[in-house]
Amino acid sequence: MQSSIGESIAALQVPVPVLDTYKVTSDNGCMILSFRHRGLARLYERGDRQRIPPELANKVERVLARLDVAAQPSDMDLPGYRLHQLRGEMAGLWAVRVSGNWRIVFRFEGANVRDVDLVDYH
Repeated sequence: MQSSIGESIAALQVPVPVLDTYKVTSDNGCMILSFRHRGLARLYERGDRQRIPPELANKVERVLARLDVAAQPSDMDLPGYRLHQLRGEMAGLWAVRVSGNWRIVFRFEGANVRDVDLVDYH
């Protein structure tokens, strides 16, 4: 059985999001507002792992669960995530390591997260 983001959030012992029909908000008012990667959006909204590489799915779920309750970039600075701010053409974006060359890239807008993407650095 596939786990949902809600189960991942519960495992992290963070506030559980309150699900509404088309939007997700957490108790602290922070939330993910937009995705650039369709597979991430489907995983976040429906728990559908189909468009995420199977070997990355568990960690991607944990990162999305944490992003959903993060109010600032430093909230993502956890062991193994290797949080770093991007420069150059990607200035203003942040990234955390998923595995190998894979990163989840995102932008903070106030206490919310936008433009969440899964990229393969080569």
